Amino acid sequence: MTVNGHPAATLASPEIVLDESKLQPGSNRIEITAKGSGRLYYSVAATHYSNQARLEKEATISLNILRDYYRLTPAKTGERIVYKLSSLDGAVSQGDVLAVRLTVTGSDWKYLLMEDPIPAGAEFIEKDNLYEIQDRPPWWRYWFTRRELHDDRMAIFQTHFSNEQQQYFYLLKVVNPGLFHLSPARVQPMYQPSHQATTEARTSGAKRFMEKLPRTICAANTAPATGAL
Repeated sequence: MTVNGHPAATLASPEIVLDESKLQPGSNRIEITAKGSGRLYYSVAATHYSNQARLEKEATISLNILRDYYRLTPAKTGERIVYKLSSLDGAVSQGDVLAVRLTVTGSDWKYLLMEDPIPAGAEFIEKDNLYEIQDRPPWWRYWFTRRELHDDRMAIFQTHFSNEQQQYFYLLKVVNPGLFHLSPARVQPMYQPSHQATTEARTSGAKRFMEKLPRTICAANTAPATGAL
């Protein structure tokens, strides 16, 4: 295999990853040659990252998403521990529990997917139903069809969304100190990728020590190219 006329790799393994040192700005030419009999099948995909703000706060009347953060403060009521919700303002500390609320508004949609990247210094609290909330707000409900807790993001699925406003929540726990960038949350119909709405990006700090992380706003995957030799 050659890239821009220069040898890059041999097809000794089923997957080859090219780092940016082998690529040039703009277009690149990848050539794959095969020897001997038989057919060689291949696919090519590219992933790129951008630090431009052009994909932040995208929305239309037909589809929009907002993101809010709340701090959970424990309080004792008799023998029970309950939690008070307050809007997050300022830095957080290790051990803090945060509620993330996603508000989606729009027209009629089917198979909506909401994805919210989480900061590197936090992890999910899976059993959020164990947290008793004092003066529980009306949005503290489980409206989704399905949700998945990935290592780096929350994914929420809604099969039917009807011309309304819907709110979703999940819990995070701050486990590492530092200064972390929060990439935008996004919502889109799973089978209509041309429609998308995103929130703004923001930065969150956890006390004890500060470490500036690279700012990453969006990641996009190109449609894979496939073929056979």
